[in-house]
Parts: sequence; structure tokens; C-alpha cells
Amino acid sequence: MHPILTRGSYLVAYIAVWVPLACLLIFLVRVSGGMGTWESVTLLGPMAVLFALASLSAWYSCRATPLDNAGITRLFVTHLAGALILSFAWAEIGKWYARALSTYPSFRGLDARYDSHFGIILVSGVLLDLMVVGFFYVLIAIGLSIISAVAGSIACLR
Repeated sequence: MHPILTRGSYLVAYIAVWVPLACLLIFLVRVSGGMGTWESVTLLGPMAVLFALASLSAWYSCRATPLDNAGITRLFVTHLAGALILSFAWAEIGKWYARALSTYPSFRGLDARYDSHFGIILVSGVLLDLMVVGFFYVLIAIGLSIISAVAGSIACLR
């Protein structure tokens, strides 16, 4: 099981990180023009939740690519490729969601407005995923420091 889901403190930290990120994404699309506040919240709120869940998979690529022995090229390729693939899939799902919402009278034309923001949403997804990767590397470092401290304490007792 994913460690974010097993430790309550990690889950709280992950949610605390995602709330302002979701608000920032909504704000970014809102101020770039074309979408109203209600449209941005209705469209991007659920998309942010989806992305937060989908980006949990970055934990496994962080564990498979440790900072101390993976080269810079491997780190760059692994995490940038993962971010691009996840962000493109997420932005495409958003396109389907915008198309579905545009069938309602209050959201008429939302699919066209979403298409004009597709690039912003895609780049935002890449940046959000890379921020999550950084967050996971911090969690890994914290876990390793705890293990090291415990091992040092055990060695002192011998």
C-alpha cells in the first residue's frame, strides 16, 4: 500500500499541499481569460482531485530512481517523461469532462474555452507532477533519516 495512505500525518501533509495547488490552478485558468469562476471551479476542482490521486504513482518512480545513486540523466528522463504522460492523459480526460459539462445550458461552450486553455493546463500538470516528485523525495529522505537515527541508537546500546 502507498505510504501516503498508510500514515495519517503523510496524508494530511499531502492534502495540505494539494488544496492551495488546486486553488492556484483554478486561479491561473480563471485569470487567463475565457472561463468564469464557477466554470473554473466546476471543471478544475474534480480534475485536481483526479490529478492528486493519479500523481500518487510518482512515489514508485521515486523509489526506483533514488537520488543518491541515479544519474542526473536518468532522473531527468524518468520524471519528465512520467510528468508528460500523466499530464497529457489528465488534460485529455479534462477535455472529455468539459465536453460533457458543455451539454448543460449553464456551461454551453465550455469545451471550446477548455481547448483554448489546453496548453496552460498541460504545462501546469507537468509542473504539479514535478512538485509531487519533489515532495516524495522529501518523504523518502525523512524516512531514511529516521531509519539512520534508530540504527545509530541501537548501535549505541550494544
